[in-house]
Amino acid sequence: MKKLYPSAIFIMFSIYNNELLSSSQINIPITDRAFQYGDGVFETILYAKNSDLIKYHFERLYNGSRALNFNLPSFFTPEHITNSIEALKNKNNIKGLSRIKIMVWRKEGGLYTPVSDQSNILISISEGKFSTNPINKVGICETVKNEYSSTSRFKTISALKYTLAGLEKKNKHFDDLIILDQHGHISECLASNIFWVKDNEFYTPDLSTGCIEGVQRRRIIELLKENNIRLNIGKFHLEELENAQLVFNCNVASIHPFAWLMNKSLKINTDLFKLLIPSLD
Repeated sequence: MKKLYPSAIFIMFSIYNNELLSSSQINIPITDRAFQYGDGVFETILYAKNSDLIKYHFERLYNGSRALNFNLPSFFTPEHITNSIEALKNKNNIKGLSRIKIMVWRKEGGLYTPVSDQSNILISISEGKFSTNPINKVGICETVKNEYSSTSRFKTISALKYTLAGLEKKNKHFDDLIILDQHGHISECLASNIFWVKDNEFYTPDLSTGCIEGVQRRRIIELLKENNIRLNIGKFHLEELENAQLVFNCNVASIHPFAWLMNKSLKINTDLFKLLIPSLD
């Protein structure tokens, strides 16, 4: 039988240590510390033209690198990130929204004790979209608990905790899970932060519960302050979600209202929800 081959094979390009390279040109050794120890941090960015959230992603990468005691190169700035994204969009012929992943990790050497404070940087791209669809079935995670630490607010590339939670979600046929801290307080969802509304006041867990300091979380907090809407940040138990006007999760690529939680259907206050949706023009 005659084999059919595509007339053209599309090759994705990324930026590795400030060089624009095809996937086949990026060679990362097996001694690399990202592979061996998960010694790094990452960001996922939903990029629209001149995205004003780039500075927040950069701040979290910078602070995460400081927490792990390695340095970012001097050229790595918010402006460099924007220029790199535009170059990748052009090279990969991606129009509209794009999903960017930036991985920053310590250069190789050493075992548990590193020998370098310098870093590698990989910036990759794919097509992006923003989702606001309701989530129909949300449960409570039993596999893992969150705990506050000096790195818990950052997105580290060692994500075993969230992998285990993801397996639980799949095995129990949930659409998302709420992760609690070790004291039973609401902390976050599997890949997002959580907010809820009661009596027209917003609530979200404090970072001391071990949740990620999400960029979308930060944007919503600032939005609520700008509109003089009361926000309560603290430690809350699951009972606080009872009789909520709205419960939703959020990350850089989505804001999802909950339609069902803990064997109970939830109403979705559409007026409140519409206020939260970012402009992606």
